[in-house]
Amino acid sequence: DGIGVREVIIPHAAAVFSALGVGLADLLYTFARSEPLPLIPDGAVIQRFNAIFEELERRALETVAASGFRAEEAILSRRLDLRYEGQMHEITVPWEPGRLTEEKLSEVRRVFEETYVTRFGAATVRRESPLEVITFRVEALRESEKPRLHAEPETGRDPGRALKGAREVSLRPFGRLSSRVYDFDRLGPGTRLLGPAIIERRDTTVFVPPGFEGRVDGYRNV
Repeated sequence: DGIGVREVIIPHAAAVFSALGVGLADLLYTFARSEPLPLIPDGAVIQRFNAIFEELERRALETVAASGFRAEEAILSRRLDLRYEGQMHEITVPWEPGRLTEEKLSEVRRVFEETYVTRFGAATVRRESPLEVITFRVEALRESEKPRLHAEPETGRDPGRALKGAREVSLRPFGRLSSRVYDFDRLGPGTRLLGPAIIERRDTTVFVPPGFEGRVDGYRNV
């Protein structure tokens, strides 16, 4: 309450939530090459810029294929670590327009300076200073298949049918008090119960403090 939190959600898979997230996470392959390159209207520079990205993308797609997936399943994205020439630190910006041309050099500066202004303020932009790439980055994202979750009807079930008994608990600043104990498996979607209450599950325990209300939603989150 002191920091303004009015609601807490305990996921149905609370005890294995991290493991579930890992199992359902997208696969991300990241490749980078540090090769300082001044962004000037020079044919050799532009050719090298494009060649680095093409090589990184080739490696990314080969890795995706070697992992047992089709290359076309991968979503490729490009990023650049840029800075004003002579600076000590760079910022990372996306580069989506594809192959660089002399005409697109201004687009690189626009993307960089928009990010620069957001981070450091408008007065910090140095439009007279040339830019340089420090690192080229390519990411290949392969999205995993996610289960389709369907909410159950919230019927507003009476929590009394799930009541197992009572247990004494000790809480600051309340001291020792009696708390009702409920069997989670018998609490259907829509069930509401008043704290203090203990909800026992096979894999975890949920405590509803005094003055709070617990509700089971259609996905069996509390």
